[in-house]
Amino acid sequence: MGDAAADWFAEFTDWFCLCLEPSREFIALLGLNQRNVHAYLPAMVSQRRIRGRLVEVRRPLLGPYLFAQCHSEDLAGLMTSPGVWGILPHGRAPEPVPASTVEDLRARELAGEFHFRDTQTDKRRHRRLLRSFKEACLTPFLAMTCAEEGGTFVLCVVDLRDFDGDVHQVDWDAADVSDRCKVVSGENLPINKTLSLVRSAEGGDVPIRNVSALRYAVPAELWESGLDIDEWVEEAFPR
Repeated sequence: MGDAAADWFAEFTDWFCLCLEPSREFIALLGLNQRNVHAYLPAMVSQRRIRGRLVEVRRPLLGPYLFAQCHSEDLAGLMTSPGVWGILPHGRAPEPVPASTVEDLRARELAGEFHFRDTQTDKRRHRRLLRSFKEACLTPFLAMTCAEEGGTFVLCVVDLRDFDGDVHQVDWDAADVSDRCKVVSGENLPINKTLSLVRSAEGGDVPIRNVSALRYAVPAELWESGLDIDEWVEEAFPR
């Protein structure tokens, strides 16, 4: 589309925000482009380690949303495009997004504002933060299962506190984590006392609420002494 045609098109059309199916954002963008729909998917670029190599990964900046420029009467037809399932706002007539908002996002993306790279300071900060986490947390369901089925329940903690890098930027596989695992039998986790206190608090004169949001913290001194994977397999499944 030439500049003159683009200016004319922009004058008589609006931008709308489309809701997309999760993980199909780029498929939706391609499908709209194939329909000659002017679409913009704001994206960020970050670094991720895949099979030992640091690569740049392009991901949607706003999650499952993109902007499409069209006539309002053409919106219904976009719903049949792959990956598109809705239009904002939900439950009301579609509302145009100011063109200045889209232009600002595009300008900032072109300027590299959404291009993120880990610095040495980021990595050191991440390692310090990771080392501060020493508790393994159980949901109420897991805590109850541990208490009622201690003989078959096992807690497996993957200790990444000494990992030199960003754990979220690695394409982990079994070989990467097997040497970092600690496995603890539910019989060795004294969780019944804590559960009894919670039950008592639920039935008190001033009861606690939202118990389902609680997390049961297993301190490091309980799980650090656990077995590694090979030891646990030998103990659980003796030959």
